[in-house]
Amino acid sequence: MGTGVDVRHLAATPPGMRVRATAVLMQTDGHRCLFEVEAWDEVEKIAEGRHERFLVADLAGFLERAAAKTTRGARLALLPARSSAPRGVSAR
Repeated sequence: MGTGVDVRHLAATPPGMRVRATAVLMQTDGHRCLFEVEAWDEVEKIAEGRHERFLVADLAGFLERAAAKTTRGARLALLPARSSAPRGVSAR
């Protein structure tokens, strides 16, 4: 499961140009994996950074929690829209 992404955009790529991305495992610490990532178009490097992932030990439990969140989200979508203004501030 991805837990963090920190990528710097270095250059634009025109539509239609091919892009190649790589990820190299740099470090592991228990269930945590840290990758160095890069992206290149046909001319130059266009992005670089790091991506952190954790291995899910209890896949069944993880999927159960994700399914419960989907159910909660569906119920919340049925509620009337609320103002995005902070409490006590009138949204005008």
